[in-house]
Amino acid sequence: MTGAQRCDALLDAWLDQGDETAASELNALLRSDPSARARYFSAMLVDAGIRAALKDASTHVRIDRLRQSGRRRLRRQRRSDAGRYAAAAIAATLIAAIGLMIASSRGQRSATPGEAPTVAVRPIESSVAVGAEDVIATRTDAGPHREIRAGETIATGDTPVRLVLISDRTRIDLSAGTSARFARERQGVRVHLEHGGLSAEVMPRTADRPFVVETPHANASVVGTAFSVAVTGHSTVSVGHGVVDVASGGASARLSAGDVAACARGEAPRVARRVDRVLEELADPGGWNNCSLDLPLVSGVGGLVGGRSLQIHLSSERSWAGAIFAQRQDFSPYRGLSLTCRGQGTGALLLVEVLDNGPPRQPGEKDQAERFFADLVDDVAGWREVRIPFTAFKRRELQMPGAANDGLTLTGTQGLSILTSRDTTLSLERIGLYK
Repeated sequence: MTGAQRCDALLDAWLDQGDETAASELNALLRSDPSARARYFSAMLVDAGIRAALKDASTHVRIDRLRQSGRRRLRRQRRSDAGRYAAAAIAATLIAAIGLMIASSRGQRSATPGEAPTVAVRPIESSVAVGAEDVIATRTDAGPHREIRAGETIATGDTPVRLVLISDRTRIDLSAGTSARFARERQGVRVHLEHGGLSAEVMPRTADRPFVVETPHANASVVGTAFSVAVTGHSTVSVGHGVVDVASGGASARLSAGDVAACARGEAPRVARRVDRVLEELADPGGWNNCSLDLPLVSGVGGLVGGRSLQIHLSSERSWAGAIFAQRQDFSPYRGLSLTCRGQGTGALLLVEVLDNGPPRQPGEKDQAERFFADLVDDVAGWREVRIPFTAFKRRELQMPGAANDGLTLTGTQGLSILTSRDTTLSLERIGLYK
């Protein structure tokens, strides 16, 4: 069996059957045989083009059949004199044929959203030799494919870039305005993300094949997941699914699906766990002040989960901020309340209050809701997530005239309030419920 035939057989076993043994053998062949590597890149362009064209779930059943057909074309073309020059043309022809097939059955469609456009990738620096063993990734977006080598820094400019690792099918999307350097990490890959953003769908990894994203503030070690990293004044790691280990400031945290971690230089990760429901109407100043003393509220940029924040300044003269829901809410399926907030570390004691049950009322009217409170101490300067289980809420001694006395049922929650007797400023980025 020739090297090209062996490469074809390994590609069939890996892409169509998920054979990890074939993947390891293919990886070794790609490192040692430049012609096999060129053949692999051509096959991956076909594979990526098919995946882009067949994103509609109803056509996914055709992917394997069409992928095999594309590789059989590559093998037949190799036997002709012009075969060495035809791989890119075959990929383009196959993708165009698939586009016509889909158009004939579903009508004309625009290009798939989210695919990275053509862009000139500029190597800022390169400090390694150009041996075959140094190739880490290749581009699979609309631009011409190009080998990315260990030690090379990629600057995306004004448009994003999509890459795929040659060792497996891990896909990496670099956002516009990103600078990232690729390096070997044992048998895996380390990406040094200087600024900008990165998102990736990482194939499952073993301990000797890590995928690590390093920023100026933190390291994110990926087990096998979909996640993103953004670098601004700090680094933010968000997990779509799977598990990511984040380390900064000598501490570490394991993130799961829906979790977010913000990392500053020299500080431990600040983690906001996934919530099951976000109280969206409390993210806007208009959702507040309908049962408080005309408190000045300022909307600003959030710092942990990436949303907008609401800044509330409380004092002895204006000691509470309250929000009444447009319709009463059922909180009973949830275990507790999540507040993603930024304090000043003043040590001030704040009361978080739940207004439970009672007859409906209009904003500005006195209510007959039963009030329950839990303590929140402003003992941390900066962003954090605070979780307060509903079992920690106690009935207030001071109640409005006519208030019910049937316990915290949470089946007809009217609103929330935050109270204090000291001057303090609290920023709220996300208020949610968790199970």
